[in-house]
Amino acid sequence: MLYVLRRADDALILGHRLSEWCGHAPMLEEDMALANIGLDLLGQARELYSYAAKVEGKGNDEDRFAYLRDVRQYRNLLLLEQSERRFRPHHGAAILLFGFRRSLLARDDEVR
Repeated sequence: MLYVLRRADDALILGHRLSEWCGHAPMLEEDMALANIGLDLLGQARELYSYAAKVEGKGNDEDRFAYLRDVRQYRNLLLLEQSERRFRPHHGAAILLFGFRRSLLARDDEVR
């Protein structure tokens, strides 16, 4: 369950960080793309939190995991927490996360 929470926390934090750029990206296409990627990440986080609640079986729900935990209980990558006023570092964080997730999925496929 800890693995699922880590991946959900990553998606939640990066989704919120990318949504901060809505209306502020350098070009309209980038603005729309970042907003959509942010929404997609929030949807992924919601699904993962729901799955974690079902696996845990203690009556918790996705809101409890997403918003009602102590700050020290989040297990996201620290890189994603950085509030950056420049545009490029957010692209870098997103690219690193997506590459990391892809390597995890490739490893899971090898294990199967």
